[in-house]
Amino acid sequence: MKDLGHWPQGPEPGDGRDFDAWRRFWKRVGVFTVATRFGDDGSKGGEFEAMLRQIDAGLLGTAMTETGKSKPRAGAYFATAHPELPDPVRDLFQKIIEHLDLA
Repeated sequence: MKDLGHWPQGPEPGDGRDFDAWRRFWKRVGVFTVATRFGDDGSKGGEFEAMLRQIDAGLLGTAMTETGKSKPRAGAYFATAHPELPDPVRDLFQKIIEHLDLA
């Protein structure tokens, strides 16, 4: 990102484990996430599937089974089978729209 000129201005967060500080750091250049924490602790709590599991664990299970556990295919399956746009995804889209000044 630095080589491409997309590194946020200002100091990096001092604490490498402070997820919210890093989220604010990256927000400056339009990098957003639906994650609520890092996913590198073995719990997979920061992965996309964690959000889908909170929204509808049964549908995620079906999606994983039907797609052979392919994460991209399971996400697409989930998106087409879920009756409405989940709030975390709607919020993410809103942040992108605001960043791009399309509101």
